[in-house]
Amino acid sequence: MAFFFLAGGIISIATRSSKIGGNIAVLVIYGIGAIIGFAANDSSLWSKVWGILCAICAIVALAGLLGKQKPKFDNNSSTGSN
Repeated sequence: MAFFFLAGGIISIATRSSKIGGNIAVLVIYGIGAIIGFAANDSSLWSKVWGILCAICAIVALAGLLGKQKPKFDNNSSTGSN
């Protein structure tokens, strides 16, 4: 899980200026880390902690992905009156 957390952070930094592809990749990486963290059957609390951190980062990546979509209309369009 820590590997997915680290890999997601590196991908996030490397693709911060991309449009949508970087957020999708980060969302998938953090999502896989969260699933593995929650599905771990060991008695260690740390796997659950890394899973929760990955889930939080996946939610933030999803919010960033939804925030980068194009608006359906432009509020700043001029109507011709000055």
